[in-house]
Amino acid sequence: MKVLYYPGCTLKTNAKAMEESALEFAGELGVELIEMKRWNCCGTNFNLTTDNFMHQLGPIRNLIRVQEAGEKELVTLCSVCYATLKRANQKFKSEPDFAHRVNFFMDEEPDYRGEVEVFHFLRFIKDRIGFGRIKELVKYPLDWLRVGCYYGCQVLRPEDVGIDDKEHPRILEDFVSALGATPVEFSEKIECCGNFATIAEPEFVANRAYTIIESARKSGANLIITSCPLCHFNLDRSQVLLRETFAGFVPIPIMYFTEIGLYALKGKYAGSSFVNNLIDPKPAIKM
Repeated sequence: MKVLYYPGCTLKTNAKAMEESALEFAGELGVELIEMKRWNCCGTNFNLTTDNFMHQLGPIRNLIRVQEAGEKELVTLCSVCYATLKRANQKFKSEPDFAHRVNFFMDEEPDYRGEVEVFHFLRFIKDRIGFGRIKELVKYPLDWLRVGCYYGCQVLRPEDVGIDDKEHPRILEDFVSALGATPVEFSEKIECCGNFATIAEPEFVANRAYTIIESARKSGANLIITSCPLCHFNLDRSQVLLRETFAGFVPIPIMYFTEIGLYALKGKYAGSSFVNNLIDPKPAIKM
């Protein structure tokens, strides 16, 4: 099975290890993620502007590239990219006046027809492969791990673009269970990690991370997984500051979901995995 893949900026810079693990994990599932051509930034930073029209053009242009390739499905690995692309696509499909205005404005591009479907890779796996199939492929069950599944906000809200129930999601827990590990419930799993506030207010984001991590720890987690590179960055990097701020704070390693999936299937991790982690996950997963 082949499907077009939108990497986005982070997966090509600070999160290349996550991209590597996702591509290898996909291959183990019989899926070839083919990087789309001529992609541009999803446009998430422009969501901070007051012009609701202009910040939709970047994601729509990416969907035009998919249309030009003759494809109708697009997979992303980043929750922020997913939310940006999905929301723009939904708006285009549901608001004819907006769709007309977009195509009129981008007069040097082919008209977008609204026929592309955007998937987060986690949801694509559930819908196209099935967690039952993953369970069959597991060669190294992770039965010693108690995993906190952290969603954050971008993949769940708003409701019409979320990959699961916005209040009681289970998709990551079901994925973890298929790998043989035990998912643990914790109250902060759907709360925001602080998002891009990490640039200007790292102390605020560190406090958010502390609340999230301690919630997972009190529920018995010895590892936290995410489906978002930005959440991964904030939760991992903040723990350096937290060790300096809170006496007795014990870090918990953070992993991207395909990294733990690859280990369960192959007993290894992708070559560059964890190179950017400040909290080393290897002791937790007994590497």
